[in-house]
Amino acid sequence: PHSNTDYPKYNKDYHHYIVRLMSFVDECQYSMQSCFHPSWLVTLMPEDIVGYFYQIAYGTAKPDFEMELPTQAHSTHLEFAKKAISWYMPMWVAAWQHQANPPNCWKPYQVY
Repeated sequence: PHSNTDYPKYNKDYHHYIVRLMSFVDECQYSMQSCFHPSWLVTLMPEDIVGYFYQIAYGTAKPDFEMELPTQAHSTHLEFAKKAISWYMPMWVAAWQHQANPPNCWKPYQVY
């Protein structure tokens, strides 16, 4: 379990986005009271974030772009989700480094 209820970072407007992201990545259902320690959040990869955003927009993590349109959410919803998730991410000041392990997943082209 990557949940840590002792970690204090919380924002009532953003929290459900980080819980849903982590539920998507871990393929389980975390409660809305769950908090996630930075040591777990830094292990997220760009593919995790992109898959989650595809899930929001297309209803599937691996859409067929030739056959499907993003009908599940507006672009502004995705922008807010990215802002909300970014608020929880450690190393938000760090620049993207391809050699870093784990990398800062907010700087690669896949997430823009």
